[in-house]
Amino acid sequence: MALTDTLRRCASGFAALLRMRLEIAALELEIELAYFSSFVVWALVALFCGAIAILLGILGILIIFWESHRELALWSMTLLFALLSLGIAFFLRYQMQHKPRLLAATLKELREDIASLSGESRRDTHKPGAPYDEC
Repeated sequence: MALTDTLRRCASGFAALLRMRLEIAALELEIELAYFSSFVVWALVALFCGAIAILLGILGILIIFWESHRELALWSMTLLFALLSLGIAFFLRYQMQHKPRLLAATLKELREDIASLSGESRRDTHKPGAPYDEC
């Protein structure tokens, strides 16, 4: 009886551990989806507002310089907005490269669980006084 009780307690503990890790993974997926959705919506809003502003700005500049330097004004505006679009593209690329990895906290917790179960010390993975999650 003692062996079956021990096995039952171990299985129960493992199931609770697994459930907790799956809840963390689900939460991280929800956060990632919210981040991505927000990013897409704001990018579309910025594109729309930027397109309207660009069109109105170019139209205004062309009206001002219609008699004297219309070609220079048109090419200047084209170059300006081409450079702005390149800058924004590099900024978005930087943001996507430096965002946290998907499920990083879950993977960290699983590594700590494996280390704990295999008998390794948690001192290697956690500094005293520091928070456990790095998100």
